[in-house]
Amino acid sequence: MLRQTGYADAVVYAHLMGLEAHTLSHTIFALSGMTSKEWASGYIDLAVCELLKKTNMKMCRIAQQMGFSSNNTLNIFFKRMHKGVTPFEYRNGYKRKIE
Repeated sequence: MLRQTGYADAVVYAHLMGLEAHTLSHTIFALSGMTSKEWASGYIDLAVCELLKKTNMKMCRIAQQMGFSSNNTLNIFFKRMHKGVTPFEYRNGYKRKIE
């Protein structure tokens, strides 16, 4: 579900599951020690990393598939999650490791 929409908003997912947002957030925190936004962002990040590693999709297509409003928004998100590394740099670094 996160992968299809790219949203990291507990309200959306709580509604889809028939729960109150605070119930979902509390449960996620109790189980993982993370806020629902941190958990969802981590999940989205993993999905983006998999696409970067296992496909040759263009960045704009990855951004679109993951629900980001633009390539720039994906870059901002990714750089925040990876200490300044861009998706392009990540992909190139991964490819060098496996060669």
